[in-house]
Parts: sequence; structure tokens; C-alpha cells
Amino acid sequence: MGTINKKIMKFFSKETRSNLFTKPRKLLFLNLSFLLVLIIFIFFGLSLQSYKDFYDYKRVVHPDMEMNLKSFSFFFKNNLWRNWLKITAIKTSNNSELSNFYLTIDEKDLKKLNSNLPISGKEEYVKADLEIEDDREKKEVKLRYRGDTSLHWLYPKKSFRIKLKNEDVYNFNRIINFINPPNIFSIIDCITYDLAEEIGLMGPDYYPVRVFVNNKYSGVHMFLSQIDEYLLRKLKRMPGSIYYGDGAPRGANGVSTLWTDEQFWEKKASRNTEAEKNREDIIYFIDAINNFNDYEFYNFVNQSLSKNQFYKFFALDVIFAAAHHGFNHNHRIYFDPYLGKFEKFAW
Repeated sequence: MGTINKKIMKFFSKETRSNLFTKPRKLLFLNLSFLLVLIIFIFFGLSLQSYKDFYDYKRVVHPDMEMNLKSFSFFFKNNLWRNWLKITAIKTSNNSELSNFYLTIDEKDLKKLNSNLPISGKEEYVKADLEIEDDREKKEVKLRYRGDTSLHWLYPKKSFRIKLKNEDVYNFNRIINFINPPNIFSIIDCITYDLAEEIGLMGPDYYPVRVFVNNKYSGVHMFLSQIDEYLLRKLKRMPGSIYYGDGAPRGANGVSTLWTDEQFWEKKASRNTEAEKNREDIIYFIDAINNFNDYEFYNFVNQSLSKNQFYKFFALDVIFAAAHHGFNHNHRIYFDPYLGKFEKFAW
């Protein structure tokens, strides 16, 4: 017993007790110091990126925007959230049910697209290669960025418009779009387009796909086909006029001039080559809206509009509170030369 007691006393000697408690304290201090340095480093890095994002946004979107605590906080939180998503995101897998699309773009062409956004990204197409999972043969294509808001072209993940060659049409599409979803509600558009098709409205293909740019995963994009003559062929409709109504200013009465001036309707397709520059149908459409009396307009609606299609279009707008098209933007109209009627595309 005496020997054991001596050992216990030695263990709890002053020197031993000192080592026993000071070493963990030193270790804790070192760990806390390292953690503090790491936090400062992360904060500094996020702050630099936030300043860069602010001035990039100010330069190309909002020149009058001022740097203050509120604006800095917005960009800082945005960067913090983006980095958190990168850390916590599930690793990509080859077992995804989504189709894979592989884009290969020369670095000098990427620099050209990014040189003076948004103008440089959309003023002209650059050459690229496209591989589709279903058909791994490379297709020579042309591409550019697309989209009105900076969410589509300012940040690393872009929205693309791609033109294929006539002989390389993919699923009846010569022009396809890979959309960077601007918000978490974009998935609702899949439901809207599916319902539109189910009730007989014309509309584009729209579904999620995985996109790779120069062998680097770009994330999930929304595949969107173009509203053009190829879509009419796919839907087995007669070739006819397709008009895009976009970007018209407000008139003196506060109403968008889109509905008072036919020049804001761009013709994207026609019945044949001879009719490419003929705009009699859209001129008639705008004239009826503005100049027909009640009786004439009643007859115009009954004789020249596919009424049931318009009703369905309006119903979907009400049910889903559609905001993608407004009084002056994102309207797509088709004139069926066989029926002699105007029809709206779901868009």
C-alpha cells in the first residue's frame, strides 16, 4: 500500500498537475488561434469577392448603385450562401436520370463572350462543339449567351443559345437553349408547360438537363426549345407567321406600344420565302385592337382568333400567376394561314 500511495502522490505532484492542465490549455489556445485566423481569412476572401461582384453588377447593370452597408451585406450574404451550397451539394453522379450535354468552347472565344457583358455575350455567335449523351458524336454548333437579366450572363453559370446545323437537328430543334434557372420557382414552368401541352396549347420543350462546359460541370440547366418553324413541324402545324412581341416602350396613355404599333413585333417565321417580309397579318391584328368598334372587334374575335386557345392561355396565367410575360414583353403569336386565325404560344 505504501508503494501505491507514493506513486499516487507522485502523479499528483505539483509539476505533474501543472503539465496536466497547461498542455490542454495550450492546445486549446492553438486551436482557437487557428480557427480565428481561418475565420478572418474566409471573411477577407468573401469580402473581396463581394466587392468584385458589387462593382461588376454596378458596371453592367446599375451604374448609379452606391456601395454601403446594405449593398455590401447583400453581396456578402449571397457569396456566403453560394459557398455553403458548394460545400454541402451532393457530388455529381453518372447515374443521374437527367440527360447530359457537353459543350466545348475555345478559351479565346469564351474571353470574347465575356469581354464586355452583356453586349459581348449576345452580339454574335462563336463556334463550339456539342456532344449529347444520347448521341456522343460531336456536332459543330454556334452559341452565345441569352437572357435579359444579369442572372443569365453575369455570373459563372451562364444561359446559352445554341444553333445547330440543318442536318444536325436535335429532336426537331435547330435552336436550343440551356437556361440558368433565375430562381427556385423555375421548376414550376415544367408543370405549366406540361399542362399547356395536355390541354392543347402550343409550346416549347422545357425540362431539366445537366450541362458540362469544357469538361467542367456547369450544373443543372433548363432545356428550352425555340419557338420557330421547327416547332410548327414538330407539332404538325401549317407553316405560318410567328411573331415575337418584346421590349416596347410605354405610350402617352401609359399602355405599352406593343399593342399599338406593329413594328415592335419581330417576324421569326413565315409561310414561305416570299412571305418573309409580308406583315399584313400583324398589321391587321394591331389595327383590330386599336381601331375596330365594338361590333367589328366582336366579329374579329370570333372569326380571326382561336378563342379556345386564348381562353386556355389566360386560364393558365391566372392559375400560376404568370409574370414571365407582361404588357410589353415575351409574347409569341402564330397566324395559321390554313385556318386564318391567330393563336398564342405558351411561353
